[in-house]
Amino acid sequence: MQATKIKKILIALLVVTVVGSASYYGYKKYTSSKTTTTAKFATAKVKRSDIAVTVEGTGTVTSAEETDIYSSNGGIVQQLPFKLGDTVKSGDLFCRIDDTTSQKNIDTDKNNIAQKTLDLKNLEITLDNLYIKAPIDGTVKSVFAASGDDVASLKPAYGGLAVITAGSDGSLEIPIPFPQSGKISQVYVSAGSTVKKGDTLFKLDDSTIKNNMEAIKLQIQQLQNDLNTQQNNLAKTSIICPKDGIISTLNIKQGDYVDNTKLIAAIINPSNLQIVVPIDEMDIDKVKVGENATIKVDDIKDKTYTGHVEKVSQVGKTTNNVTTYDVTLSLDNSERLKVGMNVNATIAVEEKTNVLAIPTEAVTERNGKKYVIVQSNTSSNGITSKGSSNVQRNNDTNSSENNSSQSKNGNSSTGNNNQSRNNSSGQNSTNRNSASIPGKLVAVQTGIQNQNMVEIISGLSENETVIIQFPQSNNSNQNMMRSGMNGMNGGFGGTGNGAARTSGGGGRN
Repeated sequence: MQATKIKKILIALLVVTVVGSASYYGYKKYTSSKTTTTAKFATAKVKRSDIAVTVEGTGTVTSAEETDIYSSNGGIVQQLPFKLGDTVKSGDLFCRIDDTTSQKNIDTDKNNIAQKTLDLKNLEITLDNLYIKAPIDGTVKSVFAASGDDVASLKPAYGGLAVITAGSDGSLEIPIPFPQSGKISQVYVSAGSTVKKGDTLFKLDDSTIKNNMEAIKLQIQQLQNDLNTQQNNLAKTSIICPKDGIISTLNIKQGDYVDNTKLIAAIINPSNLQIVVPIDEMDIDKVKVGENATIKVDDIKDKTYTGHVEKVSQVGKTTNNVTTYDVTLSLDNSERLKVGMNVNATIAVEEKTNVLAIPTEAVTERNGKKYVIVQSNTSSNGITSKGSSNVQRNNDTNSSENNSSQSKNGNSSTGNNNQSRNNSSGQNSTNRNSASIPGKLVAVQTGIQNQNMVEIISGLSENETVIIQFPQSNNSNQNMMRSGMNGMNGGFGGTGNGAARTSGGGGRN
């Protein structure tokens, strides 16, 4: 019984071994025969060209000239004849603020000025009465007042300030009457003086009246200043459009209260346009004032606009953890552009003209040096991509060795899969690198480059031909077989995880 059991186990192991070996060699033969590698080539001439390194961004057409409008004083918006987007002309009435208070203050000031002017007129009349004059031609017979005398103290003793005689014989005597009050400040005549009608005889003190007159004049001036202020305020209730343009901002409506700190509107000049493009913080250091730019507009597909960098903002804007800086582009021509249009801008951050250049994909880099394949006239001078692709083959080999080393800790089924994969990988490398390239490998020194072209500083001459290699592999059958093997290994049990890892490694190779 024991011998029979052992015999059955040995037979089962033999079957497993045979099936596994057959699967391996079948897989190897299938992949070897079905996997093909082709290499396509393109050629390009070394020629002189202009190369530009660019930074791109999406921006918006804006106006380069914007005028803000504020109210100069507070009040309620009574009249607003325009709406957002309307076209306005310089001198148009933009809006009117309630002028009731200003008008009332103006009326009050005018009335007060009129009253004070009348008071001043009366004082001027009074001032004129302080001068006591001769009522007739004649001779001063006697004078009863002296400078400094109070009129009130003279009245009881004398019948007047002086007496004037008239007539050829002096028989007519005319007394000079006392004023109601005052003090004699100056006497202009003496006894025996000859006077004419209207000559000044005495002058009363005028200091009090003059002081009153100066006070009234000051009051009138203050009232006039206030009147001017109120008239200015009244004028400011009518807000006038300062320039021609389009209303781009409107922050008020009829009935709103405004003060002199609130921006009520903004007017833009639609004929003076610019582009504002937010540039990512990773590229902003490359952008400098004066650099050239080209602009494309989705809505104007038949035209490309040009301009240059006018300003680079020093303050960034962060949205969703992405920081950008606004770059302002001036336009050489803004025909057909409108404010708000979206544009695609390309800024040339580095440019070289008339330099030797080849397609960027013609250059390969190995061990820190750059190479190109230069086309030769004879196949004897040719090289094979096997010789030029040792780096790739070595990487494949190292990858296979690493995976094989890892599989030593697994079971026999996993080990067989690794061996199969390594052999297949080696075969692929040989096929892929077997195509002969009719050219020679030349080291070059490169300059600036973009996605399409690279500058050649040294190593190539104008009109030489370089080869661009495009390898293409067809591994669909190989992948199909590998998938079948993975399924088979899984069927034996206990090696599913190892087979999955090996399949992944093969995919990477």
